[in-house]
Amino acid sequence: MIRSPEVAEGAVFSRSQSDFNLRLVKGTQLTGINTTKLIEFMQGELGIKIASDRNLRQQITKARQSIHLTYEVRNLENQKEHVSAVRELQKYCGDVQWDSNGEHHATSARSVCINGAGCTRIYTNRHRGRQSAAVANSCVTKKPLALVVSQVC
Repeated sequence: MIRSPEVAEGAVFSRSQSDFNLRLVKGTQLTGINTTKLIEFMQGELGIKIASDRNLRQQITKARQSIHLTYEVRNLENQKEHVSAVRELQKYCGDVQWDSNGEHHATSARSVCINGAGCTRIYTNRHRGRQSAAVANSCVTKKPLALVVSQVC
């Protein structure tokens, strides 16, 4: 039994839970398996009793919080690394200077590569869902700088 540092949605504190259940949730999030399929496989095929669907979904909120926090930290690190790498280049011509609401800003100017995709899905008559994603990568460090995802159902 372990207690994770993340707190589930709607909870005040993290409760002790089985390490195995957290590993299952992590595996489902990394591989894209939903909880229904996980329960069918573990309990139906292997005969291993695991947490209920409701409890697994609560634990998924913890995993998603952890993923989001890791993304935010790594994204900021990548952006700082990009700016410092750009400013150290020999052919760097200087920052772009600009003012906004009385504040002075300096932005490093260097090329980035932006790519994205989108699709429209039709569910029923006159009901459409749209999804799109875009990512900006640094041409200097070859690391992602920004990720934008949109889903409208």
